[in-house]
Amino acid sequence: MNATDATEPPLSNIGVLPFVPLYGPNAFFLALFSILLAAQLLLTYRFYRSYGYAIGMLGGLLLEVLGYAAKVMLSQNRKNKNGYIM
Repeated sequence: MNATDATEPPLSNIGVLPFVPLYGPNAFFLALFSILLAAQLLLTYRFYRSYGYAIGMLGGLLLEVLGYAAKVMLSQNRKNKNGYIM
């Protein structure tokens, strides 16, 4: 690197992930799965006879939302351990 270059190289060797998560795609999927989670909650309330299916779907959507929220957190600050704990 040149002495006049003020930018740092990306921190690719910090943490467990071998890559730097991108903010844009992860924020998009976080919003998408959050909307799907809300829709599934409404459908669960409306069609009460399918609770077995709904519990599995809600659990999966909740885990997806947590995973993408952690990636959004890690894309902003790789040294923050909360993203790894999630």
